[in-house]
Amino acid sequence: MSRTSFDVIVVGLGAFGSATLYQLAKRGASVLGIDQFAPPHNKGSSHGNTRITRLAAGEGADYLPFIKRSHDIWQELEAQTGKRLYHRTGCSSQRPSATPSAAATPTRH
Repeated sequence: MSRTSFDVIVVGLGAFGSATLYQLAKRGASVLGIDQFAPPHNKGSSHGNTRITRLAAGEGADYLPFIKRSHDIWQELEAQTGKRLYHRTGCSSQRPSATPSAAATPTRH
């Protein structure tokens, strides 16, 4: 018998939709994820083999706890799957020091 009722239905399973679905399921919610295309596909903005995540977020220092937590979640996923998913590498970013958000963003990461 197929299920006809869910606590939450997430439409769109890109980076945010997939993360939302995962976190809800992890917390015990009955969830259904719907996407226009079957994964993996190259039709969305989150396709391909590489991504970048950085502690120096242009959105400002308020985002830093979210970014750090996302790194923890990657480690949790690696522990659960037994696969290396996150490869930390170096990064160099430059911008004029007069940029308004420059003062609120960490310079060492």
